[in-house]
Amino acid sequence: MGTGSPWEYVHVADTSVIEYLADQYHQIVYPILLYFHWPSFYADIVARRYLCDRSFYTLTMAICATAATRLSGELPTRIASVIKVKNNSSLSGMFYTACINSLPVLHTDEVEFNFMRAEALLGMLCLEYNNIRGCHAHLHRYLAMCAEIGFNDESQWPPGLTAIEVEERRRLFWQQYHFDVYLATIFGSSIRQRGQTQCQVLYPAEVYDDSDIGETDVHLRGDDHVSFIRGWNFVTDLYRILEHFVQKEHPQSSQQTRRGSLMDKLLSSNTNPDTSNVADILAASQEMYDSLPIELREARPLTGQIHQDRYGFQAINATITLTTLKMVLARTEDRSVNQLCTMAGGFLDELLTIPTAYIRSTSTAMVGPKYFVA
Repeated sequence: MGTGSPWEYVHVADTSVIEYLADQYHQIVYPILLYFHWPSFYADIVARRYLCDRSFYTLTMAICATAATRLSGELPTRIASVIKVKNNSSLSGMFYTACINSLPVLHTDEVEFNFMRAEALLGMLCLEYNNIRGCHAHLHRYLAMCAEIGFNDESQWPPGLTAIEVEERRRLFWQQYHFDVYLATIFGSSIRQRGQTQCQVLYPAEVYDDSDIGETDVHLRGDDHVSFIRGWNFVTDLYRILEHFVQKEHPQSSQQTRRGSLMDKLLSSNTNPDTSNVADILAASQEMYDSLPIELREARPLTGQIHQDRYGFQAINATITLTTLKMVLARTEDRSVNQLCTMAGGFLDELLTIPTAYIRSTSTAMVGPKYFVA
């Protein structure tokens, strides 16, 4: 990625504001968007690496913009006193603009990992802004960088990466896969990444805490320490099933093939959803869900303690994604409007079991009536 003209640091907010928003991101966004090894990332924030590193500055601005959208209530006095914006939306927009202005012109001669993460965050942020075109634009830039460096194959990654760097890349790859399939499921776009056939990237290690990832190795604790990433990897499994059925829901247009031709028969036989095993897939998905530890199935009230609340965030992530899968599979079967409405009612019943504090903290765009579109 070429950098164009020389970059100069642009002051957007006081250090205290940046550190506060980074803390907020860790509390309410990080449990879902696992782009970081938090101890090393936050150490760079405290060291103010964003003052001299363009890609880290861009990433930091994206972090702050994202965190600002999730804030509830008024800002603490110590933070409000050093910024000039009037509300959280304006605060997010201020950092978003700074992030956009610091992005370099996209070239494919050099790719920096922090720019990839920034594009990923900006795509998710546009979803929060209800800017679907922006979602696709940032996803396209991210995928262009992926294609250039062969990001879908771990054997193509730079040699000599630390265990931390490997885990961060695995998290980014699969998080963006979630996002890609989500956009296709909800908004009907094409799936650009093929988790089933075109990737050679392992799932992130199911560590109890990021402190268990060192420079050279990953420490996995015993079964008495439940990893919240286990819930996140379960959600990845569900998205891989969604990919399969979403692709089959959008067969090749008949206008592109001659009716009755060999190509027409070939495409129709390979694109029509196989509904014969829908019940088996639903049963297997439910069994996988039921096998999760109780911490990853029931969202307990928020406590403000990240080591406890992260399980609740993953619990609602799993519940909502599983229900989305059920709705998609329902569309592959011959169901009446009343049956679909009953299923939608079941989804609402599931939402009612989620503490409202999680709904306020989680991306509002991820839990809405768009799931009911048949």
